[in-house]
Order: sequence, then structure tokens, then C-alpha cells
Amino acid sequence: MTRLYENPPAEIIHSGRKLKLTETDDVLFRCDGCKEPGYGRRYTCDCGGNSFDLHTCCAVTEDTLKHPLFGDLTFEFLKEPPPAADQKTKCDACGEEASGFVYHCKKEDRDLHPCCASLKECVIQDTRVFERRQKASRPCGMCSKNNGNFWAYRTYLDGKAVDLHLACMKKMARLSWESASQNRVGGAQIVRPSDASIESMLRSLRGNTRSSDGFDTFTRQIAGTVVSAAIAVIFGL
Repeated sequence: MTRLYENPPAEIIHSGRKLKLTETDDVLFRCDGCKEPGYGRRYTCDCGGNSFDLHTCCAVTEDTLKHPLFGDLTFEFLKEPPPAADQKTKCDACGEEASGFVYHCKKEDRDLHPCCASLKECVIQDTRVFERRQKASRPCGMCSKNNGNFWAYRTYLDGKAVDLHLACMKKMARLSWESASQNRVGGAQIVRPSDASIESMLRSLRGNTRSSDGFDTFTRQIAGTVVSAAIAVIFGL
């Protein structure tokens, strides 16, 4: 089934605002719906001098949806997450806090960021395939931690499966987004991060678990591809 945001209209009315679909490739923004970073294509308006921006998947939403990784569960679109027992609602795809627009399943108390709900099942980057999985079944190739509670993307290196936590891919994309935003270089740096930026981002992810002799075999061989894939997955490139 084609989702509404996959073929969005040129203009919409959202929360009393007239928003236009913008295809600019190199614009960084923070979505005013889900509060997550964004890049490129979006709905926007200049509201009294203040920009209002929405991811396409946050602007053109489904009232309800079902996701293949959650079987027959039905998720309802909400403009804010329902109250949580620990005061924070976590996305059941990435494990990060959901503080804005969310898809909520009341039956099993599950939540999804709209961006996570719309992630592609498969991404190809530099001829390498990255497939979405419901959870990692081995230590993450980016952070080296063994946390299989949330989604991951799987690729192969020399015939061996490598899992990448969705949370780590989001953090990698966010670090690149923040760097490009702070340096005011536009979106080009997000798509083509430098080798120094890649190493810095991977060190940030690994922290004290990083090996003393530098990147492991996986990271050394396809670090650039992994970072580019993370950016492509998260920002829908």
C-alpha cells in the first residue's frame, strides 16, 4: 500500500497553517511535529517571520496504521504521546524519547515516531544492502554493545552478518546534522561527511568500549558506507 506521504500534495492546511511542499535538497530543519531533525524535503511556511517545518510523514499522516514488524497491532496517530508511567514515552523502534507527534498502540502500550514508522525496509548504499530487522541478534557494529530490544539494520561483510542499532544510526545522522548546522555548511556535509568527521562520530558512539588499536575490521573497511547508510536511512535519501 502506498502511504500518503509517499505521494504528498503540493499544499496542505495543517493546524490552521498553509504549508507548501518544498523539495530543497540542502536545508537542515527541526520538525515542529515530532521534534526530530530533518533534511531536505519538507512542508514549510513562514509564519510571522518564524519558520514552521514538518517532515512529510508528520504533515500527511494516517489516522491509524499497522506496521509489518508489529503484526496486527493498530497504531493511532496522536499529536502528543500519552502519559507514561516513568514520565517519558519511548519509541519502540529506536528506544529514544518520543516528545511530539507519535503513533500509539493502546492495546499493548507501544509507540512509534512517525519517522521510525516510515523507515524503509531495505536501503542500498555503495552497492551494500542494509535490511531492517525487529531487533539485533549480535553486538552492534557501531557501538559494540549487545542490546537487542529495538530495531536494527543488517548488512554483510565478507559473508558475515553485521547488525547496526537503529538508535546508533539515528545518533550518527544527528551528529552529522548538528555539525553541519553549527558550521552553517548546509546539507551537503550530511551527505558527504569527511573522514575526520566519521572517525569523530564513531568514537562518540563507542565511548569507552572502543578498542585501543582504532576501528575494528568492520568499521575500518566500510566506515564511510555505514555513515552514509545511516544518513540515508534516517533522512530518507
